[in-house]
Amino acid sequence: MSGVVIGREGVEELRPRMWKNIQDIRRLLKMRTEQPVKWEGEKRTEDRVR
Repeated sequence: MSGVVIGREGVEELRPRMWKNIQDIRRLLKMRTEQPVKWEGEKRTEDRVR
């Protein structure tokens, strides 16, 4: 996922669908921050996806 470092414009040009998925993941992460216990349990699965 090193492409994310390029920035939003670069990612959109290379992989617009992937960028949309990243934003969806970030949206879910914000929701999970309200549930720290659940977040700790799902943190490992997040690393596997990457």
